[in-house]
Amino acid sequence: MSSGVSTPALRSFCCMLVAVVVGYYAGFAWWVLAAGEASAMSETAQVLVQPSPALGPADVVRLQVDALRADRQGRFHVAQCFAFASPANRQNTGPLARFAGLFGSSSYGPLVTHRAAIVGQPVVHQRVATALVTVADPGRQTVAYRFYLSKQQQAPYEECWMTDAVIRTTSSEPDDPSELPI
Repeated sequence: MSSGVSTPALRSFCCMLVAVVVGYYAGFAWWVLAAGEASAMSETAQVLVQPSPALGPADVVRLQVDALRADRQGRFHVAQCFAFASPANRQNTGPLARFAGLFGSSSYGPLVTHRAAIVGQPVVHQRVATALVTVADPGRQTVAYRFYLSKQQQAPYEECWMTDAVIRTTSSEPDDPSELPI
């Protein structure tokens, strides 16, 4: 049975429709990643959220953690996390291919393979913030990470919260962001 609409075009339309509905509901600016014409889009086309002044530090951390868990086999998680890496972080960890290598390490691997995550309430001091994230890996071991964020002052990310660093930690005590070396 043929409806006259090609399968790739229908998939592309469905992806864009989902992006519009989710973007409207969540109130975020959503962008569709496209590396060619709609007919060339694969089943794994995903939506990449871009930095926005409307997103707080908790939103940024949750987006990064959720992207990592949702896309264990693909490269979307790397692109989504890199989108929210501050320019200073990108300078230290980039380019994207090098950044992607971090998630294959034993230190950051649990962020990709986790079964569940708890994102703590960020502690904010002026233009810097820190948030504790605890993940449960497939072996049911818990691993904690401290996300360090700052509100950017330069275009094109002016007033956007972005991640400066993620450090695996054993402490569950929040840091005082006013003492961060950022």
